[in-house]
This record gives sequence, C-alpha cells and structure tokens, in this order.
Amino acid sequence: EVTKIKAKISKEKSTVTDTFEEIGKLMYETYRKSGVMPEEYKEQITKVDEARAKINEYNKEIENVKKFLVLNILLK
Repeated sequence: EVTKIKAKISKEKSTVTDTFEEIGKLMYETYRKSGVMPEEYKEQITKVDEARAKINEYNKEIENVKKFLVLNILLK
C-alpha cells in the first residue's frame, strides 16, 4: 500500500517538474521574441543561448565526422 502511494507521489512530482519545465520554455521563448527580459533572468537566458549554440556546433562536428567517414569509405 505504501509503495502504491509513493508511486502516486512520484507521478505528481514528475508532473510538477514537467510543468515547471514547460513554463520555463514558454518564458524563455517570450523573452527571446520580445527582447525584453527581467534582469534576474538574463543570466539563465544567456546560459540557455550559449548551450544551444554549443549544441549547434556539436551537431555540425557530428556531420563533419560523418562526411569524413563516408569519404574515407568511398576512397578505399
């Protein structure tokens, strides 16, 4: 019985976490589009922007590695 209740609690905590994440994404997009952001959020928004830029760089690196591997296979 306790395990069932703990599972329910876990599910609700997950809902809270997911909802906070959704709120954060909505706020981020709103502030990025408007260009107006409260000072207390600038640091976090900058972190997100920097992380997204790094993700894009890493994806480009992956594509370059894949192209290199394909080229090496074709030249063999």
